[in-house]
Amino acid sequence: MQRGEQDPVSVEATEAGVVRISLHGEIDMSGFDELDAMLAEANARTTDVVEIDLSRVTFMDSHGIRLLVRARDRAQEHGRRLRLIDPGPSILRLLEIVELSHLFEIEGDGQAGPS
Repeated sequence: MQRGEQDPVSVEATEAGVVRISLHGEIDMSGFDELDAMLAEANARTTDVVEIDLSRVTFMDSHGIRLLVRARDRAQEHGRRLRLIDPGPSILRLLEIVELSHLFEIEGDGQAGPS
């Protein structure tokens, strides 16, 4: 995860029972522990749906995949849903390559991505 001018993650309640986590920049081993803790906290803050906005993610490696799977597992353990919002084509392709895309509820056409 590269540190830039903006925080690489933001968390907000978008509506009743929904918490949205917006990730920015590179999702890799350098920020794994911090992001994992934030995703766990966000899961604890909702009663229904955890959304992870990936529209501004520029790179994701296997650590990013691991984060998404862990977030999904946590949500399911507590009877919640996990929704990926606007993953770009490279993230969708990565999920397909590792045969995990079927695990996630995905909103967006895969055309979004950082500009």
